[in-house]
Amino acid sequence: MSSETSSAFGRLFGTGLGARLFALIALVGGLHALLMLGLEVNRFLYTESEIRRLQGELSALRQEAEELRAVLRHRHDATFREQLARQQGFVYPDELRVVTRPQPRAQSDGGQGDGARGGAESAATPDPLPSADEAR
Repeated sequence: MSSETSSAFGRLFGTGLGARLFALIALVGGLHALLMLGLEVNRFLYTESEIRRLQGELSALRQEAEELRAVLRHRHDATFREQLARQQGFVYPDELRVVTRPQPRAQSDGGQGDGARGGAESAATPDPLPSADEAR
């Protein structure tokens, strides 16, 4: 029985067209398996990078939530609320807010800066800021 099976296999795959067809199918199957393996590795790496990115985003959101809880704990503290409003740029109606802009640094071209502005021109008038009444 084994000699009959062996001779049948030899007749089908041993020589000629059958052997070439078998080799071609095996080659295409192997390439397909490698392609699928590569795609799965790529998907795995992408998923891992997304997990790391989302964990960082979650950490930042948790930090922000904790900061907001700290603000909430001080909601009845008038001094804290006033300082919070001042950090956001609000002033009382009888106060004047002065905004200064830093002077441009002197560059290595002899202190001329970018050449487009002089010293007096760089101290431009600041944009108008909202007062506490305008923000309501």
